[in-house]
Amino acid sequence: MEACEVVRRFVNKAIVSAEPKRRGNPGYGRLKANRVLVYARAERVENDTRIFEHLKKHIWDSSGLSLHSIPDRTTVGLW
Repeated sequence: MEACEVVRRFVNKAIVSAEPKRRGNPGYGRLKANRVLVYARAERVENDTRIFEHLKKHIWDSSGLSLHSIPDRTTVGLW
């Protein structure tokens, strides 16, 4: 089983509940942010710059995490 599939199953069922709609920029939300962070830990990528570069190289993994686009390095750093 691939890392992104394990992350989606674990994060979806165990960690994050659905959040209500809010105004403003839709952003990524807690669910997608937690998916990226757990995926980075599973792939042993520690730094926000390295997470960004890793997702740029592995486009299929970012789509497997249900990301509409690759989050910016500063966005990952805020998470």
